[in-house]
Amino acid sequence: MSKIMEDIILKQMKTLFVAALVLFSLIGAAYAAVDATEVEIRSKVLNIDELPQDITGDSWPGLYYDIDDDQATESLLVENNGTNIDITYTTELKYKEFDSSNLIDEDFDDVDGYAVIGFFAEPYVAIQDKNGNAFANKIGKLIADNNKKYTLETGESIEINGYKLTATQIDVDGSQVWLEFSKDGNILDSGATKAESIWTVEEKVLDEKDVQILRVFVDSVFQGQAKGMVTVKGLWLMDADSAFEVDEDKDYKDFEADSITSDELVYVAKDIKLTEDDVKEIGNGIKIKTSGDFDDSGLFYFVKTIDTPGTYEVRSSVFNFDSDISNESIDYNDAAFFFYDDGITTETLNFSTTGNKILEGSLVYESTAADKDYALGDWGSYKVLGLFGDLFVPIQENTDDDSNKMYANKISKVLIDSDDKYTIDVGDKISLGSGYELAATQIDVDGKQVWLEYSYDGKLIDSTALKAEEEKDTWVLTEKVLDEKDIQVFRVAVDSVFQGQSSSKVSIKGLWAIDYFGDSTKELEDEDKFGSLEIDSISGDTITFKSNKDISLNSDTTSNIYGDWNVKTAKDTKKMYFFINKTIEGDQKPTPDEPDEDVTPTEEPTEEPTEEPTEEPTEKPTTPPADDKPEEKGGLFSSWWIWIIVILIIVVIIAAGYYYYTKKKEEEE
Repeated sequence: MSKIMEDIILKQMKTLFVAALVLFSLIGAAYAAVDATEVEIRSKVLNIDELPQDITGDSWPGLYYDIDDDQATESLLVENNGTNIDITYTTELKYKEFDSSNLIDEDFDDVDGYAVIGFFAEPYVAIQDKNGNAFANKIGKLIADNNKKYTLETGESIEINGYKLTATQIDVDGSQVWLEFSKDGNILDSGATKAESIWTVEEKVLDEKDVQILRVFVDSVFQGQAKGMVTVKGLWLMDADSAFEVDEDKDYKDFEADSITSDELVYVAKDIKLTEDDVKEIGNGIKIKTSGDFDDSGLFYFVKTIDTPGTYEVRSSVFNFDSDISNESIDYNDAAFFFYDDGITTETLNFSTTGNKILEGSLVYESTAADKDYALGDWGSYKVLGLFGDLFVPIQENTDDDSNKMYANKISKVLIDSDDKYTIDVGDKISLGSGYELAATQIDVDGKQVWLEYSYDGKLIDSTALKAEEEKDTWVLTEKVLDEKDIQVFRVAVDSVFQGQSSSKVSIKGLWAIDYFGDSTKELEDEDKFGSLEIDSISGDTITFKSNKDISLNSDTTSNIYGDWNVKTAKDTKKMYFFINKTIEGDQKPTPDEPDEDVTPTEEPTEEPTEEPTEEPTEKPTTPPADDKPEEKGGLFSSWWIWIIVILIIVVIIAAGYYYYTKKKEEEE
């Protein structure tokens, strides 16, 4: 065999091997988590007939609470005044040590902490005068209080909320660093400090002189031959620009100032009328949500909704394990991350502690499928299953028929369930998130039907024509999912169709979809492992998980249970809570119309449209070409483990071929 031919064979083998590795990486990337589009932080569910009730930060994460010092500064007292409710909001200042012990040094000064106060669920610093007296009615936003380690090269900065701390240069001896503190490009202060020392910045704030707004601990200073390095370990920062004096004449929507003193702030919301199936903002982001049958049940709860991109901690109530906890049961009232909707709940958690541990088998998490009404009430109901902070559906056939099967061990995440109205121009799309889109492509010549296309990652899944009538025409799309046929994956209803002179519009009112192409669609089996949990049983419509290892409750520890689900303990007390991190990447949800917007004109157009579609859609098109349609869940290569087996076989064949070729060559020589 020629040398040229040998080189070609070797290059082809290398190419195939690299391709296999690339395919492995693509498979891993395909199984990335789907992020939330908003975070709802819910209080326990209250009954108007069982008032008064007091809600504090340790029971509702919508109010400020610090577990390390076991401090809750805010409370809501909810009372029934006969027909409506009264709410008294009270917050008081409390003293808190810096989170980093490095920021405490008696030889530097006598400051070991600051006065903190929660103000409508946000942590603020109570401004102190030169004598150390703090004022609850003079407050500035707390930006940072941490023990993080920051490593900076000379010229680099720590940037937080427009503030910048820069290590500009190191002295010739390599013992001191020159620090520069600025806001939005304006230098506020600068100075030299040495390693293992505290550096502070003070300013005049709200007529109080020498108010500390920055405190950092410089851990080390190093000047190398090529560059200088500085480490900071411990940072505290208050936003002086946001500081304000609480005005007793300023109200916050329904909350009116009742008592504003240097020790506490009290606001009262009187005669709040609650109505069925309503969300009412009562002040500064705090809302009340009532049940759909409030007139009969009297159920309501407080809620804060966050839709700003970022990562947020949604936690349970706080538990004291100073003495061992035995069979503590948690449900939707104790954990804001458990699914709850209008009286419907699916999840419970039972746990016991032994010393500083939750022992193997001592944490039992269970979810039982429940019926939930579609947001569009005309559609009836479907099964839901709350799991690990997200809402899933057990794979289910078309739910218009009660006799259809449900598969509790085969699940998919709910993308959207909405009865909001979405109005789009013909040719535009509604993004449902995670790559799914609904497009209105054309309207028929009579202006009564619209042609809709449903796609995933730009590839057409299916399309159909829908009419707008008094009883909404609904398109129910079924697909093969996890080897089960005729599984409902998408629903949509058209509210109105309008053929205008310059543009045509379609109004959608009713959207429901599951992420059946995503990695959230999976089949569960007994003994499947999920971090510190594994499936103990799948029985009927119930899935039960148990801890498969000990879970640490050592002080000042965050122990992972599974995914974004954790348990956190206090630094100095035997306190703990469970929490889930929810990440909002950006605006992925479709934006509904403003209330009362309607695309149906009050008058008929006086002229015929200038253009009409050349052809009226009369029937559903045939299935799109295989190359254009996304791969169905449950197909031959839908499971990642099958892909791995196929790739391993390819690698073995390549290796065997290479071995045979080299062996043959040796024999020839």
